[in-house]
Amino acid sequence: MVSRLIFALRFYFLQAYKLRPLATVSSASMLIIAMALSVSLTYLQRTVAAANSEMAALRIQENAKVRNREGESVNAVSRPVLPWFQSSDLPSRMAQIAAEASLPLDEVDYSLEAGGNQPYMRYRIKMTVVATYPVIRRFVIDATSALSNVDLDAITCRRNDISTGVLSCDLALSAFFRKDANG
Repeated sequence: MVSRLIFALRFYFLQAYKLRPLATVSSASMLIIAMALSVSLTYLQRTVAAANSEMAALRIQENAKVRNREGESVNAVSRPVLPWFQSSDLPSRMAQIAAEASLPLDEVDYSLEAGGNQPYMRYRIKMTVVATYPVIRRFVIDATSALSNVDLDAITCRRNDISTGVLSCDLALSAFFRKDANG
């Protein structure tokens, strides 16, 4: 069976070579190159897979060493540490960040939420601001990055006059603090 296949391939190759020798030789060369590239690609894929599995094993070993050195689990290390609650610090920091962003604060309401069974205190901040979108966006980004315990809960904006770029936005933020001490 194999010998008949080889004989047939040889016969058709010779017939094609007689009709178009250059095309036949270049086609055969491209076929050989394609087979060599296929073999090389398969080898490279296996090598990369082996390297990835070795890298994963090394990461697991390194994480185990770090946990043994620190005596803590990875989850305990990644848990954020909330600041102590100081009632005057947050309003002054928010006003400072708003001033740096050139954002006038119209109305600001701070209220401490009853915590219940939660291991933290939540200080709700509601404010109405009137400015352009880039100024409001900069304020929100600066506030949430400068104060790691502050998150944006909601934002609602409206434009009174479509011809201007000024927006009136209601911002709802939350600041989280440790529950075991009050200021």
